[in-house]
Formats: sequence, C-alpha cells, structure tokens
Amino acid sequence: MTQKFSGQEIVDIAIRIEKNGEALYKTLAEQTEYMDVKHAFNALANEEKQHIESFDRIRELIGSFAAQEAYPGEYALYLQALIEENVFSKTEIFLDLAKKVATVPEALDLALAFEKETIIFLNGVRDSLETDDFPILNELIAQEKEHIRKLSEIKQTLAGKAS
Repeated sequence: MTQKFSGQEIVDIAIRIEKNGEALYKTLAEQTEYMDVKHAFNALANEEKQHIESFDRIRELIGSFAAQEAYPGEYALYLQALIEENVFSKTEIFLDLAKKVATVPEALDLALAFEKETIIFLNGVRDSLETDDFPILNELIAQEKEHIRKLSEIKQTLAGKAS
C-alpha cells in the first residue's frame, strides 16, 4: 500500500525546498562578482522567500493537518526522514558546491540542477498525493519551472555576450 500525502504535507515540504533554494541563491549571489548575475541570484532568492509566504497562505487555506502520532514528534521525524531521502539531502552538497563555483556558468548550472532536482522530487510525490491536492502540486511545479526558465534565459544572455 502506497503512503498518501496530504496537500498540507506537500506544502510543508515545499516550504523547506524554498528555504533551501533561498539559501542556495544567496550563497551564489555572494560568490559572483558580476553585478547582473548577482542581482539575478538575489532576485531568485527573494522569489523563493515570496514563495514561502505564498505557501504559508496556501497552508492556511488548506487548514490544519493533524497527523495521528504514536508518540509526540513522530510526524516531524517522519517528515524529516522523507525530506532527507529526497532533494533535501543534497542541499548541503549544493551549498558546499555553491561556495566553490569558479565561474558564472558553473553557478548557473548548479542553480539549474537544484531546480531540476526539486521538480523531479515533486513529480515523484505525485503518486503519493491525494488527487484533490493535485492543483497544489501543479502550482509548486509551475513555480520551479519558472525559475528554470529565468536561469536558462540568463545563461543564454551570457553565452550571447561571450560569442
């Protein structure tokens, strides 16, 4: 039997993804000397922060989720295990890599990889989600795709300048 997740759980996970993305973009912004790219990474960090606020509002609309626990804190441990087994376990790796990037294209590739990993994770959750909550998941995926579009646009612009 497949474990089913509620929209509330997905939103909780999404908030953690967005917090990790915000930290990644802030780190990448600190690492680059190119003001255009620095501004772009800071803008993406701000978008991640806005997404967190949006997801907090979505969480309120969904209502409170009360997991049945065998002992206090069981649900938090379960959610943490789910996170660590997926995209979040790579967050420390992403942040370490962000501190070591030597070029702007490397920074953009790292940011793209993070966004792609996030989408892969969210698509993987689809089978474990109650069908009523698909619109929530679709919105999360759409926001991550928009980040990929922006990062790809920056990368193309820089490649055009290098030509």
